[in-house]
Amino acid sequence: MRKSIIGVSIVVIIASAIYALNATNVLASSIFSTKEFSDHTYVGPFSVSNVKVKKAKEQLATDFALLQQQMQVDVMYQDYSFVLPEELISFDVEQSIEQAESGKDNPIIAHVNQEGLETVLRNELAILSLSDASITAIAKGIEGELVTGIIPQTVDLVDYIQEEDKRMAEVATATYEMSHVSPSFSRAIKALNELTIEPFETISLLELLTQSSVGALTEDELHMIASSLYTAVLQTNFTIDERTIGTSLSNDVKIGFDATINEALNLDLKFTNPNRSTFILKTTWQNGDYHLSIEGLPFYYTYEPFVLEEEKFDFRTIIQYSAFVNRGQVVLAKEGKEGVEATVHRTISHNGDVVTTELIAKDFYAPQARVELHPLQSEKTSSNTNNTTNENSSATGESGQNETSGGSATVDEGSNDGGQDSSSVGNQVDRPVEKPPATGENNQHGNNEPEYDKSGLPLTSK
Repeated sequence: MRKSIIGVSIVVIIASAIYALNATNVLASSIFSTKEFSDHTYVGPFSVSNVKVKKAKEQLATDFALLQQQMQVDVMYQDYSFVLPEELISFDVEQSIEQAESGKDNPIIAHVNQEGLETVLRNELAILSLSDASITAIAKGIEGELVTGIIPQTVDLVDYIQEEDKRMAEVATATYEMSHVSPSFSRAIKALNELTIEPFETISLLELLTQSSVGALTEDELHMIASSLYTAVLQTNFTIDERTIGTSLSNDVKIGFDATINEALNLDLKFTNPNRSTFILKTTWQNGDYHLSIEGLPFYYTYEPFVLEEEKFDFRTIIQYSAFVNRGQVVLAKEGKEGVEATVHRTISHNGDVVTTELIAKDFYAPQARVELHPLQSEKTSSNTNNTTNENSSATGESGQNETSGGSATVDEGSNDGGQDSSSVGNQVDRPVEKPPATGENNQHGNNEPEYDKSGLPLTSK
């Protein structure tokens, strides 16, 4: 009997407690619903100032509905972006109001459907292998970007991908054969190796290679390093800010992939990393090969530079006369080299499908003239009539040089590279000068030609 009474009493007590708790919640809810927000109370960009909670919820529900219609979240990864489906995002009116503090700027509470987000990311970015931790971090990151209610919004995945999912890969390479490297070249390779290219950083190759620890590099070595780096950069989405080609194309560098630097002339190779991720430069010399590569998070697109058009130009032949060349001989002083113009393009593709083709540059290398040394003309040839001499001068120019294009027409150069008259150069053609008659000699021809004294001046009378 006593046990029954005790059991009934316990039930009554529990029921009373539950009733009291419910009554308290109802009372709290009633008090909260009658709460009025003060001046300058915002949820995101929406004002709920001087209204009660119930009215604030009604207003915010309308504002959120309009915000949902304007929804645009651009998701970026390296060189690719896509719009997140709006149905993956929802705005929480109840929680936004419950967490709002009167008289303050309060955040919008948004929720991202993680299962839907994972499906979208795996479809759009199959090149990535994202863990559940990265998916959760990305969802939270998107929710965090939406607290202001500013639309459109951009979210960069690199900011939220977990470190264990950031797998580095070789995104660009360049290799050149080099049987021997100098100590300075070896130090330059070490200076570039493991160089970190930070997000949005601009790299100056001239600054890196003019460090005192590197030492003096030859023109060919600078040309090789700059060309290899330029070749690799063209395989990325990096921006080329400054690039200069050499005066002539090296046998080791392919046309269209040429770059050079020069401290005296302030010629530099500069490029900028436009991504939010970090890249690392790797350089090695092994088994006669100089290898340069760029490592980082893989790109969505593949970048392939190529030469679309190539036009060649014949060189001219310059003939110079020298007293040190025997008659009947021709000495080659300088080999001629064809000029060339190349148009460089680049395809941007994904999974083998070309998305676009863009123009990179037009490179022009002027032809280099062939220079031949010929013997001086003979006295017999030089002492021809004045008419013949004048024709010779017209053909060869004052410098005594003949220029032909592919062995054809003759061109008059007129002066040398230094701006001085080429007629003062020792390779000019000598012409004999007639001697005036001596003083007192009769004019045997009986004409009126003047006579000359010993100084060579004409006599006014006999």
